[in-house]
Amino acid sequence: MKKKITLSSNNTNLAFAKKYAKEKNSSVSELFNHYLETLRLIDDANKKNRKKDPFIEKFAGMFDTGSKDIMKEVFGK
Repeated sequence: MKKKITLSSNNTNLAFAKKYAKEKNSSVSELFNHYLETLRLIDDANKKNRKKDPFIEKFAGMFDTGSKDIMKEVFGK
């Protein structure tokens, strides 16, 4: 479902966005959506490729942090 939002930008960026969208036979809204989609895909890929530090792996569990899963807390996995 699409929702309307209001964005603010300086005149230079707005002029560029409008010109670029027109050249690509698109709209500023489509450019913005494409940009956000790209950021989301990059963020997802970075989260999947995040490697655990061998040093932390070796010493995890040696100290009581009060957390049941320190690796999950540190790495979000």
